[in-house]
Amino acid sequence: MRTAQIETLCASTFAGGPTWLERHFATRMRNNPRFAMFVATHQDKIRKKLRGQRDEPGQCDVAFELIVAHRLLTGHSCALAYEMYAAGKTRGPDFTATYKGHLAVNVEVRRLRGMVTPARLGDALVAKLRQLPTGMPNVVVFGADGARSTLPEPGAGAVGLRVRAEAHDSAFFARHGFADASAFFRAFLRLSAVALLAPWDEGASGANSGAEGVAEPAPEAALWLNPQAKHPLPGAVRSALRTLY
Repeated sequence: MRTAQIETLCASTFAGGPTWLERHFATRMRNNPRFAMFVATHQDKIRKKLRGQRDEPGQCDVAFELIVAHRLLTGHSCALAYEMYAAGKTRGPDFTATYKGHLAVNVEVRRLRGMVTPARLGDALVAKLRQLPTGMPNVVVFGADGARSTLPEPGAGAVGLRVRAEAHDSAFFARHGFADASAFFRAFLRLSAVALLAPWDEGASGANSGAEGVAEPAPEAALWLNPQAKHPLPGAVRSALRTLY
């Protein structure tokens, strides 16, 4: 895709959003042709999502989805579907990435606002579990502000939830929509891994970020693998997902 085409596509897709958004993703699209084609394919959906947000923090949530899409499309070749389950009127993960034509993994994304603690990670994770389909690996990717070194390990929330389930804290899980702790644990088995990416924006929203010749700070991430997952991440998929951590 030529530079002029990318500029036209960005102007159409990101119009009305924060001023840094168009510039930042134009840079990503120039550097990654597969991501440029992804945006071109889903431009109507992206534009609708951005315009449906009430404020810039909401638009940043959408931007983080796209940053994860960019990272999934970097390095290893994969087919990336965006909100594949929505076609069946079912709420599901944001992305389904297929590697080598047959190794598929669902990737659900959420940007965490404000201070991140193990308890907040647990609350965010338990809210996502019911979106995870059966029959294949599922990864939840959280984005956070600040340096990775200041944040808890990505598995801290999951471990805390497992402790509550083993203690049969059904009242806690009922507040999150589960009938009891056993119902939660059945959903927990669908979780293959949790990744935590920080800083979520890789410098995107700064006044000079994304500008030509300005280096963005490298994000840091970590991956936690659920030892009780019914569908662990295959080795080949885990290697491909190293773009996330």
